[in-house]
Amino acid sequence: DNLIGTTGLCTSSEPWFFPAMSTTDYNRLGTAIINGIGELSNTDDGGDPFPANVMVLPVARLADDPTGQAAFSQPLNTSDIYGEFIAVGLDAGVTIVLSAGNAGAEVLEPFAGAEAAVTTGGCWPGFQLFPSTGVGDPNAMFQSGNNYCRSTTSNYGGTVNCTGWGTAVCTLGYGDLFLGENVAVASAEEVNQLRTYTARWSGTSASACMVGGLVANLQGFAKQTYLGLGLPPDIFQAMLTNAANVIPQCGRVAAQQPGAGAITTVGDTIEYTTPPTTLCPVGGFPDARECATSVLTGNFFEDTGSTFKIVCGTKIQGNNFSVQRLDGKLLRVRSARPLAGQSSGGYGPPLNYPPSARVTDIQLTQPIVGDLERVEVNLEGRTSTSASAMVLVFIYNTLTVRWDFLGFQVMTNAAIQQLNFPLLACQEVENYLDTSGGGSEAGTVRARVVTIGSGGGFAQQQVIDWDLMEIGYNNVLIPVPPPCGG
Repeated sequence: DNLIGTTGLCTSSEPWFFPAMSTTDYNRLGTAIINGIGELSNTDDGGDPFPANVMVLPVARLADDPTGQAAFSQPLNTSDIYGEFIAVGLDAGVTIVLSAGNAGAEVLEPFAGAEAAVTTGGCWPGFQLFPSTGVGDPNAMFQSGNNYCRSTTSNYGGTVNCTGWGTAVCTLGYGDLFLGENVAVASAEEVNQLRTYTARWSGTSASACMVGGLVANLQGFAKQTYLGLGLPPDIFQAMLTNAANVIPQCGRVAAQQPGAGAITTVGDTIEYTTPPTTLCPVGGFPDARECATSVLTGNFFEDTGSTFKIVCGTKIQGNNFSVQRLDGKLLRVRSARPLAGQSSGGYGPPLNYPPSARVTDIQLTQPIVGDLERVEVNLEGRTSTSASAMVLVFIYNTLTVRWDFLGFQVMTNAAIQQLNFPLLACQEVENYLDTSGGGSEAGTVRARVVTIGSGGGFAQQQVIDWDLMEIGYNNVLIPVPPPCGG
């Protein structure tokens, strides 16, 4: 929103534009995509590794028709080259919205790794643009404008996820909706190009921008809901293909959707002269309210109620939602070099840290509902610096009022590693349930996760990435500790 003229769909967003054409380089679409991904996935400011940014690519590519006909338009993720660029962006956490293309043809299979991009087809606006030919007309449901039916030029197929308007979209340019008068301008190229609006933008380029605007708003809502965390790209594709979140194509279930059929043109009215036999699915038109409800109620982070507190070290990024499930959203903690001796700030008696070590210390708290029968500490993480780290885990014993040692494992800077710490022999599970807090829960279990690394110099600190930190309980797969002497 620049406070001039018509506002867009995302008035609080920060717009970025990466030109795909220039007078010197001509077609530079690949460069534009790479530059956009580099900027939108930038986490140099210590932000979340899934930055909650949205890239809209309202262009298609020319592909050879497998039937031998002339080249026709296809989504960018069906190209090996563009598809690989898009896969990189998706892996970096950028949600990418694509045009399905305007050839009225079936879309090709996407490039491996680029399937999670949201591919949008075009539909007619939801009202009836043209009247039916009569009561009981068997072809009325297939007419233009009826119930978000597919616009005739839109590509279709199983990998088209949803639709936006394929016609009558209001945006900048052309001047049919509003044509401002010229004023003095600095560049001759800008004459007759200022303050113009149209209500006739069409095609899947228009629909992609409409859906992209919705996704950007939903990401903003997600960041407010989940304390600064956005949702991964695959979440939005699943959300926009969920029948509960969309108005179905032509108001009908998938098995009854209209296909291509045979059509005739009468003036401005397109009518099907025979009931279609070939299905042409383009997905439904998103219901913004239902999608927002999905953001609010979705179990995206599998919140178990566990929380963490950093006892030693400095948080770089992340919050409690970051460690609720394996999704690439990381809790990142930089180590500290405390003086040899005791820790401070944690629950219960202090722990001793070895001298000259790079230490992180995180306390986990898990409320327990019902009886406590089994318990273990589950971790998935890595070091993000070259040196490995020793991971030591303790669990609080309410009977002896001390931290019992569960074990240690070595963690490296390779891929995310799974670390499990069940109870040891002679450790009786009921001794780890703290029932002194009252409330609706049966009690609380607490654990400490300490990492110790050597580093490469006095000033160098170690950075630890955690994707999952949980105190698991009562799962039948959790081993029961053997009895003493067993």
